[in-house]
Amino acid sequence: MKLIFESWKKFLKESEKSFFPWLGELEAIPYPDIRDVKKLPGWRRIGRGAFRGVFLPPGEEDYVVKIIRRGARTEEEEDEG
Repeated sequence: MKLIFESWKKFLKESEKSFFPWLGELEAIPYPDIRDVKKLPGWRRIGRGAFRGVFLPPGEEDYVVKIIRRGARTEEEEDEG
């Protein structure tokens, strides 16, 4: 049974990149931060929370990605300067 679950998990992991090609861009950044994602071409910030930014990946209309804000300041404090 354990082998079945491990095989299924591996299958899901491998097929993620075919459904979400933009995942490779995030995986290339060791610890993605909001500032890093803002620099990526085609990524658009569409919302925010206290400690996360919400981004629309390039060419995507059905999925959003929430990226954590590293550091002591919140999104609102960062925007205020």
